[in-house]
Formats: sequence, C-alpha cells, structure tokens
Amino acid sequence: MENKSRKTGHFIGEVLIGLLFLFAVVGVFLWSVNRIVSSIEYKKSADVRTVTARVIDYDIKNSDDEYDTKLSYEVDGIKYTGKRTYYREVSIGEEKNIEVYLTPRGKYKMKGDDDPLTFLLACIGIPAGLLLTFIGGRVLVQIIVGHFK
Repeated sequence: MENKSRKTGHFIGEVLIGLLFLFAVVGVFLWSVNRIVSSIEYKKSADVRTVTARVIDYDIKNSDDEYDTKLSYEVDGIKYTGKRTYYREVSIGEEKNIEVYLTPRGKYKMKGDDDPLTFLLACIGIPAGLLLTFIGGRVLVQIIVGHFK
C-alpha cells in the first residue's frame, strides 16, 4: 500500500513539474509573439506621435538604478497606461516624453524598446517555444500513459 501511495505522489510531482514547464514555455512563446507583432504594428502604423506621459507608480528593481514605472498618457482625449523601465531615478508625477503609435485596433500603444537583443530573443523564442511545447507535451503524455498502464 505504501508503495502505491509513493508511486502516486511521484506521479503527481512529475505531472506538476511538467505542467509548470509547459506554462513557462507557452509564456515565453506568447511574449515572443507579442514583441514581434508590436514591432510590426509600429513599423506599419500611419500615426506615430510623441506625447507627454506622467509617472503614476514605480518599483525599484534589483539595483538602485532600475525603475519599473507605470505611466499614464492621453491621446485624442482618451487616457492610456503603459509600463517602461528607466535606468535612473524617477518620481511620481514626473513627466516623460514617450513615443506612441496607432494599432490596427484603433488604440494607441507605447513604442517598445529598440533593444536588438530583446528582438533577437523574441525571434528565437517562437521556434524554441513551439519545439519545447511539443517535446514537453509528448513527455507529459508519456508520463500519464505510463502511470496508468
């Protein structure tokens, strides 16, 4: 009886680890797709503007010079919010000039970072995410089928 209980616990642990792995890989894949789509939307947008945004909240990350901010900005009377990382001190209420573009859905979105490394990682993340999702799914199915044989 103890052996069966132990096998069940081991099985549940393997399935949970497999599911966490799949969720992480799918998250990387979705982030990658979002980065590529945003880049394409920005390049094709007929309306790119520089507007003034106000810092409404921030969080200091790992070091004293990395600030994850939440910004509020207005375009054509409609208010939007977005996030941006700054590598110098910011304060609530501080104004920043940001570039926004009109998306195909008719909303304005902040331009993403132009970091080539981030774009490269996004390009790699799509095929890697697909491959790892396929492999992870196969392994998870084998674990489940093997347990019930």
